[in-house]
Amino acid sequence: MVILQQMIIFFILTLIGVYSRKKGLINSDNQKQLSGIVINIGNPAMIISGSIDKENLVPTNELLLSLLIAVGIFTVMIFLAFFIPKLFGFSPKHHGIVKLMLIFSNIGFMGMPMVSSIYGTKALMYVTVFLLPFNILVYTYGIYVLQKDNKASKENNKLSNILNIGVISCFISIILYFLPIEIPYFISETIYMLSKITGPLSMMIIGASMIDIKWKEVFNDFRLILFSVLKMIILPIIMLFILKGIINNNILLGVSLIMLATPVGSMTAMLASQYNEESYPLAAKGVAMTTVMSVVTIPLISLITGI
Repeated sequence: MVILQQMIIFFILTLIGVYSRKKGLINSDNQKQLSGIVINIGNPAMIISGSIDKENLVPTNELLLSLLIAVGIFTVMIFLAFFIPKLFGFSPKHHGIVKLMLIFSNIGFMGMPMVSSIYGTKALMYVTVFLLPFNILVYTYGIYVLQKDNKASKENNKLSNILNIGVISCFISIILYFLPIEIPYFISETIYMLSKITGPLSMMIIGASMIDIKWKEVFNDFRLILFSVLKMIILPIIMLFILKGIINNNILLGVSLIMLATPVGSMTAMLASQYNEESYPLAAKGVAMTTVMSVVTIPLISLITGI
């Protein structure tokens, strides 16, 4: 199975990240800078690379369908997020971060490299469509719920946050996709080469960050374990069976699987550290637990749903 093989590759890359951190090749000082390379260079290059190949264009109606699917998924997740924190007995001060952990998956660090590896650059246009509502929601709804929980500072301008490098890259990709713009070879090849650093480097960074996790605390948190099972297995299976009745496009179904089944997004921990420090430890544990689980759960979901 292709997805299983890809998850094994990602797991090996994660172990290389662990090794690199133990040997001092990656440390707490340069880890942030390496993440910056992925976020500000690798990911944008990967997003744009999906629109450069004019020979494998995705029909407009399929892109519109993927946008509807993305909006539908986020709408359902936001609705469920109103009930899950109370249902699982999380402290009121953690309700905001639990909502974000349910809604936002690791589309950038893990989802995009997986889609590119399994389905090729053509499928990245679907991911680009998913990323538009993702980024807008992260910097509006995401910041709002954390500020509401902790009366956090509102000093950051939300418009400038929304217009981040990820959103700008999505718009550039869409413009290049629909307009007859020929990209010179030396530019397109540079973009392709930069996009290829995203998968290996992002997984190594995830592996390096796991050195800082207190794993005994992670697996002693019963509420977090139940939450992770819901997010990583139950909800993706239910929603993917529903989507199979709506979508006939196997690539779009596969992209939807990866978007739904990837771990808690590292962005949730980053937002927590900035807007609600009290919720950061839970966010970090959620990212760690679901990332470890994903090695098994993503292939399992693919097997159960037949996607």
